[in-house]
Amino acid sequence: MIAGRGRILAVGGALAVVGIAQALFTAGVDPHARCAPDPAIDAALADAGLDRQERCLTDATAYHLLGDQLARDRAYVRPFDRVLLGVDRPTAEYPPAFPTAIAAADRLGIDSIAGQQLVLGTAMALLTALAAAELARALGATTPVTVAAVVAVGLHPHLLQANALLMTEGMFAALSVFVVLATLHVARRAPGRPSLAGAPIVLGGLLGIASLTRGEALVWVPVVALALLVGGRTLGRNAVVTVVAFVAVAAIVVAPWTLRNRARLDAFVPVSNNIGTVLDGANCNLTYRGATIGAWRSTFTPSGPADVATDRDTPCFEGFLIEDPDFSEAAAANRARHDGIEYALDHVERWPLVVAARWGRTLGLFNVGQQVNLEALEGRSRSWQWAGTIVWWVAAPLAAVAWWQRRRDRATVVALAVPGVAVLLTTALTYGNQRFRIGLDPIVLVLAVLGIAANRVRR
Repeated sequence: MIAGRGRILAVGGALAVVGIAQALFTAGVDPHARCAPDPAIDAALADAGLDRQERCLTDATAYHLLGDQLARDRAYVRPFDRVLLGVDRPTAEYPPAFPTAIAAADRLGIDSIAGQQLVLGTAMALLTALAAAELARALGATTPVTVAAVVAVGLHPHLLQANALLMTEGMFAALSVFVVLATLHVARRAPGRPSLAGAPIVLGGLLGIASLTRGEALVWVPVVALALLVGGRTLGRNAVVTVVAFVAVAAIVVAPWTLRNRARLDAFVPVSNNIGTVLDGANCNLTYRGATIGAWRSTFTPSGPADVATDRDTPCFEGFLIEDPDFSEAAAANRARHDGIEYALDHVERWPLVVAARWGRTLGLFNVGQQVNLEALEGRSRSWQWAGTIVWWVAAPLAAVAWWQRRRDRATVVALAVPGVAVLLTTALTYGNQRFRIGLDPIVLVLAVLGIAANRVRR
């Protein structure tokens, strides 16, 4: 923990600033998407107790409804199918960790989207900032530099928006920093027999929870394993045992959810069925060439999904026909995944350009204006998204220099590289979006602040 009364007071004051800023941002900007659905959808969502500004077919509304289900009747079914059609169908589209947090808030009487945005968003902002403080301390930062790192992370526009939206990015940002911190502690351990009661178990538990928050955390597991094998101070068999230990713990954390999916969906779904949607919309004509190369696209409208056999030639993700009484989420996700993979394999020659475009979009280097507009469709403020992009342009080079200056400390370098490698790998396998950088942004900001402070000291 952070030692020293003065340090505790200073960091505590910075955390208070972060919490107040996040609460004011959430209440004032309110990035939750506002929409005007057709009367039938509006009436159905109104009957579910949602305010007018909340009656949107968005992920934020879906998470809210899932949390409400868990809090009231412990069900975990497709939220819009229940509200719009009155049918209960088991789902694994949304991993369970974040809806569980929403359900806890609901149980405490915080049962509106606005209230959950305010309370959970502020809590996630504080957790991310606290993790950033611990990471800065672990990297040798002084108290003033630690405070600066906390404020930089807490006031970053992209993180403010991620926390304000009732979606998983804010929770994942906090978990990502804790994962990097745990990886750093494991990598720095002195040689010796690894203890199964120490950091590897914490690391595995964090990765398991992160995977149940966002499925992309599964990509982090092999990246962390490689980092420990390459950069850990424990060598040979000890390093292998350490990796096996944390991977086993992560698997144990995720396993109950996977077994539940097998029982309820009659399919092997490790974390989420959403991978089918992702791959179908990321691998199609519109994302392999032209103006939206490297992005994710769909070719349906909320009133006209086309998940039928005759529409298999539609270029991108065609939507799910939930009105079909025989609709199966697992079967529909399998078809979408098959379509995406088949298209990708049929267009291997386009992979270098597509992956480069995906990386460019995620890193804010390609078709930036269009990418900001696409992200605004998810409920983000366009102006704040631009502000976050500009902050990234400034912070990323500073962080890269600070990271390279630590190159003689192999354990530290490889631990800090984990989120960057994971983001690049995730983006290469899916599509480009700056929100995929949410686990990397806090690390970049901490390193940028430390780099600025170190250069000032040298002068």
